[in-house]
Amino acid sequence: MSELKQSKYIDITTDYGFKKVFGSDTNKDLLIAFLNELFRGRKIIADLYYNKNEHVGDTEDIGT
Repeated sequence: MSELKQSKYIDITTDYGFKKVFGSDTNKDLLIAFLNELFRGRKIIADLYYNKNEHVGDTEDIGT
């Protein structure tokens, strides 16, 4: 079996990593800076708010 290599860095190209870095209100300034860099002046984001983005499925469908 191969062992998972542990890293001290988060890979933001994964869903988990992106949400961990940019998905909290405490890191909102990082997300705003990242998006403004992507838009490169075509649009400027001054503020944003987070909607609930995780939707738990109906547990009756899976029998629990």
